Amino acid sequence: MPKPVLTSTVRQSGAFKDASEQSVLVRDVRGSKLAKNCWLDYKSVTDEIFTRMEVHDSKKPEGSQ
Repeated sequence: MPKPVLTSTVRQSGAFKDASEQSVLVRDVRGSKLAKNCWLDYKSVTDEIFTRMEVHDSKKPEGSQ
């Protein structure tokens, strides 16, 4: 079994189906606190990715790409 790369996760939820049916992002599903929490999961994952990218970039020697 592969080792997880990130510590943050995105929960499985019917809110994603609701978003699809409403043709909106999960953050825009009306009347669903769970949908808002699902969106915060995505935010947490992207924040972690960007933080790791910044750490990775700061370890590169100057002038490298």
